[in-house]
Amino acid sequence: MAMDLNFLQDVARDLPIIRPIKEFIHLNLLLPYQHLNFWEALTQVSSKFEAMPLSEMSFYREKIRSKEIPLELIEQKIRKFDSGDNHQKIMGHIMDESFEFIHHDSRVGRLHEHWNDLLKINVIQLADGMLIKWLGMYLDQGIGHWQMPGSDQKSFYQCIRDLLKESYFKPEPFNGTDLRDFFFDRPEDAIEEHLNFLCPDSELRKEYCEESILTLRGWAGMIFSIQQNPMLLSFPRKITLVDFLAVKLILERAWIRKENVESLTPNLRSVPPKKINPILEETRFLAFRICQEAMEVVSYQKVLEKIALNDKRRESEVTFQAVFCMDDRECSLRRHLEELSEKIETYGTAGHFGIEAMYQHHEDVFPKKQCPAPMHPKYLLKDISLSNYYQNSANNLSFDAIQPGSNLVYDFVSSHLNAVKSAIRLGLNLFFPLAFENVQNVIEKQPDTELRLQRDPNAPLTPEGLKEGYTPEEMADVVYSQLILIGFVQKLAPLIFIVGHGSNTVNNPYFATYGCGACSGR
Repeated sequence: MAMDLNFLQDVARDLPIIRPIKEFIHLNLLLPYQHLNFWEALTQVSSKFEAMPLSEMSFYREKIRSKEIPLELIEQKIRKFDSGDNHQKIMGHIMDESFEFIHHDSRVGRLHEHWNDLLKINVIQLADGMLIKWLGMYLDQGIGHWQMPGSDQKSFYQCIRDLLKESYFKPEPFNGTDLRDFFFDRPEDAIEEHLNFLCPDSELRKEYCEESILTLRGWAGMIFSIQQNPMLLSFPRKITLVDFLAVKLILERAWIRKENVESLTPNLRSVPPKKINPILEETRFLAFRICQEAMEVVSYQKVLEKIALNDKRRESEVTFQAVFCMDDRECSLRRHLEELSEKIETYGTAGHFGIEAMYQHHEDVFPKKQCPAPMHPKYLLKDISLSNYYQNSANNLSFDAIQPGSNLVYDFVSSHLNAVKSAIRLGLNLFFPLAFENVQNVIEKQPDTELRLQRDPNAPLTPEGLKEGYTPEEMADVVYSQLILIGFVQKLAPLIFIVGHGSNTVNNPYFATYGCGACSGR
């Protein structure tokens, strides 16, 4: 009887919700637990992932000793939660130097750990090292120099299977083996076949699969997001958690078969049960919770006192006002400005300023969202190039002005100039990464472009159903909605700034995270 893989939906609920990093802002690992009470969610996550969600007790103990957290506040919190026999026990946990709970995230489950101990190798490390490389190549969106053969048409499982079969030199651990022992027609068949070897006890197979998936929970989370919505990728790929698990188990078995010279088999029944997380014991958990809540009360009091002092201003006439993005970097700038003078007033709004549009740079193949990730834009804004590079004169110093034409000599010179241009870029990026952008602007003359912002009201929609540009009335609605939303409707100063921002990062695939918390740095 075929193995039921519906349990993968349950595993998926514990995976972080990760999407391709073109729109990465932040990652809320507790999102699947938001239907629970906060403290209940923390205990469940701590138990499931063997992680410590709070600071160590020594941290809180030092705050109490320095009187940053008053001991009276700790006593008050204990009476709130437990006024009975456990009062002294909880206080003992807090003040006793011998009480400590140091526990770190464990990536290897008990069943895989048993294989590791039996064979004296790290099965997970060997399997995951190869799997990460394969996933990166298969899901590549045009960054790599070479595309994995068949990745645009085949599923991940089919692509890896066919690639290995067609390779003259097979990588370890598949060299010298018959691939028919590992790859079958369907990924479901591969999962069932390899679990018969890796986890002979059928009652433990669900746990074994969970362990295999959660060792790469970040990759698994992104795969599940793509499985649900393939259009998250500009170049869609066919990949599911079933594909991911099948290839993972294949790699685990292949490495075990290569390293297991004596053909040892584990008795998983003898594996000790999961240890109960110490934080789940009630009085221990209360000790941590009480300290954390007491520290938060002290922090709130400090902030509220400052807000109360600041609230007494705004009586005088405002000389200028400024609207900033709500990104946390602007917060310090706003505080600084308002501390300079009572006549300065600042506002915060989302960095996209209410403009929900797809934006297409003149060099982009696809348009990109110019608004927060959850929004679905109805407008398209295009940046149109006004230059004709093929007709630029030979005296133009721009390297981009020289493009291959029909003349062979012209093509030869052009290709060599492009090579020089690439060499200069490489050198500047290596030795002067932060200054490279300014130097690049000198080397390359930026082409003239025009942003097509205004639309004819009678213009048809694009093939994707978008309006190409705004009418003046629609632009006015955007501005009016923003001013109403932030309360910017009275006491208008003679001088008003609407301030956007940008940022630069070097060699960082998560650059959008640093660009803006509202629009991914768009």
